Amino acid sequence: MFNRKKCLTLHFSTDTIGYSKEGWTYIFLSNCCKYAKIGHTKANTRERLLYASQTNPYRRLNLQFWVAFNSAALEYDFHEYFSRYRANYLLNSIYDGKEDLECNSTKELFTKREVNNFLLNKACNTYRDYFQKTNTELFEFPLPITKSCTLKKLVVTLESLGVTINVA
Repeated sequence: MFNRKKCLTLHFSTDTIGYSKEGWTYIFLSNCCKYAKIGHTKANTRERLLYASQTNPYRRLNLQFWVAFNSAALEYDFHEYFSRYRANYLLNSIYDGKEDLECNSTKELFTKREVNNFLLNKACNTYRDYFQKTNTELFEFPLPITKSCTLKKLVVTLESLGVTINVA
């Protein structure tokens, strides 16, 4: 994990990011800092943010640019690193039991942990009876979360694995 490139540049502004042959791994955060979209692009990250902000399920999250690294290959590593927070289970439209879920009725995507907790009280043993697994690149972090604390932990982890981080 995190061994694809030994020297990464960290960008805090879309102003310093344009087209890149190597691509970018970006992290967009929701307004409340609870949700993050982690993806990659070779294009300008500002354009990618605009597109994500207009599509479901990201539209309702009011995503904002947080950071980007100069390596598109890093996306896979971040998905693995944050896998326990991935919210990619969609409640089946045929199931009308949102009251069984301990959540806000407007919630659309659920983490694997939430799905497993839900299934503990059900006679079935498969999530497919209630949920559909998606390819959504959305991660739901437990609150409270701070941008600086999370970034610091991420940078320390990268550096402990021998990756040099430069700030643009």
